Amino acid sequence: MGTYLIKEAEKLEELYKQVSEHTNAKYSIWVDSVLFTWQWWVGVSLSMLPWVLWIVFRRKESTLRLLTVGFFVMFLSTFLDSLGVQLGFWYYKHSVLPLIPAYIPWDATLLPVTIMALLQVKPKVSPYLK
Repeated sequence: MGTYLIKEAEKLEELYKQVSEHTNAKYSIWVDSVLFTWQWWVGVSLSMLPWVLWIVFRRKESTLRLLTVGFFVMFLSTFLDSLGVQLGFWYYKHSVLPLIPAYIPWDATLLPVTIMALLQVKPKVSPYLK
């Protein structure tokens, strides 16, 4: 049994080394092919601009309620997006930052801010319908 565990630990160590090598290769590709391209600038803009607009145009008295919903949407969308990427259903070519998952800026900005804006703009419509 002990020999089996040592072999498994060695396999895990080898996998971690491979992940590190792949991360370094991905970083090199990102620097050479993604950084400062128009897709990268769109990603950076879409990562920050919605929050700036939300801060300017939100109803100040609803901030806590909207942020609560926004964080729930952020958590749910990140979880589901992570599952989709890990299971190989889709992937992202143009990440804003190379060492974090490429979907984080989208799941942490576009989806929650859109839902918060819908809740604010159409308060009488069912939140489930929105």
